[in-house]
Amino acid sequence: MRTILTDRSIETGSSHLLCEDYALVGEVKPSDEYRVIYACVSDGCSSAPNADLGARFLCHNFATLVKTQISTPQNAQQLWPHLPGLLLQNHLVYTNMLGVSSDCMYATFWGIILFIPTDNTAGIDRYFVCGYGDGAFIETDINGKCYVYLKEYSSGAPYYPIYHIDPKRDKAYRNKFSDKVMFKKYEIDPETGECELIYSGEDSVSTPFVWVDGVKVHPVDVPSFSSMSLFSDGVHSFQGRELADMTDLDKLTWFCKNYMTFPVQTFNFMTRNCRFMASESRRTKTVHTDDLGCASIMLKYSEGE
Repeated sequence: MRTILTDRSIETGSSHLLCEDYALVGEVKPSDEYRVIYACVSDGCSSAPNADLGARFLCHNFATLVKTQISTPQNAQQLWPHLPGLLLQNHLVYTNMLGVSSDCMYATFWGIILFIPTDNTAGIDRYFVCGYGDGAFIETDINGKCYVYLKEYSSGAPYYPIYHIDPKRDKAYRNKFSDKVMFKKYEIDPETGECELIYSGEDSVSTPFVWVDGVKVHPVDVPSFSSMSLFSDGVHSFQGRELADMTDLDKLTWFCKNYMTFPVQTFNFMTRNCRFMASESRRTKTVHTDDLGCASIMLKYSEGE
């Protein structure tokens, strides 16, 4: 029998008076065939007005999309390439209603949809992941190893979903910054601290998918995984005293070692980890500078499954 736990956490960084990150998790059962679990995070652009609202709009639009239009893996696969437009289709309604600038939609977005067959004897679970802008997707397997997928922009300026549907903004972005983004995948053993770079390569900034060894994350077997977590780019900004002089890669390894093992396996497993991390940062007077949004799905399997 499989027990599915979902949790999210949003922590405000020392450089922000208002948290500009947001996260949502949830589950729907659209049919007798699948349970559909979703998780998403969004990070609003600090220079954009009402960035906190834009991040919330994107996440809630995604949740609405899952609840109303996605019921099977095949359905999700058809809709996935059109996700930016679907996410943004209601933003003018929201912004006009609230009297805020539509520029609040300058925000990154990472989402995952996981399909769990209601028949526990079924051998295939499938999931889809997208990443618009910088952030991280971290899987942990049943042996405790972490597989970290990153998108990194050399300019520090992420390619937002809104660029996918606005040719003028897309062109302006590519002319000012770059038309390439770096995809990376690491295998990290939290117990030993060993870190191996499995994949590193460039692709177009408009490629929204997290990649595995040069291939998009696509329907795959997932019984070997114990958790799947999405993070905004603030994952490198949470640091205790011992991280002050570390590289970003060392910080990532430390993060996996300390906060991806989930010693607390209850419904608030992610919240408790991240709040402890934030309190330790304040206690040691090494505050985290950026906001951190995270959303996680934990899969617990009974003996013999």
